[in-house]
Amino acid sequence: MLRTPGSRFRPRSLCALTASLDSGVYPGQLSVPDGVGMLYPNADGELREDGVNINLLTDVRERDSLTGIPRNKHVRCRVVRRKSGGN
Repeated sequence: MLRTPGSRFRPRSLCALTASLDSGVYPGQLSVPDGVGMLYPNADGELREDGVNINLLTDVRERDSLTGIPRNKHVRCRVVRRKSGGN
């Protein structure tokens, strides 16, 4: 469901990503590649997840009425730095 300005935001899911700053992305925006988060075999043949499946962050009810594609081009998010080690 679309949120109106001032409405309360509820997280749908959480994910951990490695982030970097890029001058090609506007301040306040986050760019996450589509088509990752799938399982691929590694050199030993074990299935490993590659990246984050952004579909886990979207709501299946929010999709284009003609194509049925989820609206994942404008997903609100909060970015926080994960503490590591003794920090």
